[in-house]
Amino acid sequence: MKKILLILLFSCCYKFSLAQTVFATDSSNWHFEMTYGSFHCYVAGETMIQGIHAKIIKQIALVKQPYFGWGLQVYGLPTLYVYTASDTTFVYNPTFNRFTPLYIFTAQEGDSICLPLLRAGGGTSYSGPLGDSTFCFVIDSIRMVKYDTATLKTFYTRSYTKTNAIKLNWGTPQRGAYVERIGSVFTGLIPSCSFDSPDASCVSLATDNAQGAGPLRCFRDAANDIKLVINDCENGGISVSIPEDKLSKITISPNPANQHIYVDNLTEKDILKLCLYSSDGRLLRSVSHSNKMEISGLADGIYFLKLYPDKSPIPITSKILIQH
Repeated sequence: MKKILLILLFSCCYKFSLAQTVFATDSSNWHFEMTYGSFHCYVAGETMIQGIHAKIIKQIALVKQPYFGWGLQVYGLPTLYVYTASDTTFVYNPTFNRFTPLYIFTAQEGDSICLPLLRAGGGTSYSGPLGDSTFCFVIDSIRMVKYDTATLKTFYTRSYTKTNAIKLNWGTPQRGAYVERIGSVFTGLIPSCSFDSPDASCVSLATDNAQGAGPLRCFRDAANDIKLVINDCENGGISVSIPEDKLSKITISPNPANQHIYVDNLTEKDILKLCLYSSDGRLLRSVSHSNKMEISGLADGIYFLKLYPDKSPIPITSKILIQH
């Protein structure tokens, strides 16, 4: 197995080299899966950072109905700054305040690669000691794979650790992938942190408003129009068992509340669970198969009620004011 350690100085070595593998052209745009819709990523121009011309990639959250109609807002993902040189794509890395490698298109099967640690994607962050300042993965295989209308070189990856527990990969720890022209296909453009070991130094930051990007739905540039889903590119999310016209009529009352909270227009069989959270995310109350919740004894303030429809993993969140 050939081992490759790409240290921070790597980005300077190819600063003036001619790019061969194309990634993030002016016309590139991606749609990634998201629980309540999709993330639309697109090249929004160029900028100069540390003497390097970099592409600006915006990552905007698109919220589908009925969630948008209820006022749910999902935060967009951080803007990325990338450039490609000598078949390696670099991203501006806030952890080190410089460009570091993101996708290596010159890698060979069996290569063991360690890259400077990135700020984790996928709605996660690090907790505890960071240990090494790198994350490592193996190129398990390289295949030409057909994605709708295009056949592209795909690098399948498997994460591993050296002296720390942090694992980043473009998918699960056992199977991730990045693709020429596209980048990641199983997660958003930035690899996500895994939770596959008890001592994993990761913590989930994902909430209804802060979502992580899932698998690729669509990719377009001047040379490709790739669609990997049956429905439209923007309309992501997981379907629910309750008809959307019924979901759109849900109201929580009273608000402000005093003794009880009621879910109007849904029966007990429509509701798997109701959970009430404090403003700092602590679970305070939970009831199953009920359309009401008792709230006496709670202090005045703002709370969040999550309603889990029956047979659906997607919760509906409502802000509740308790006032006695």
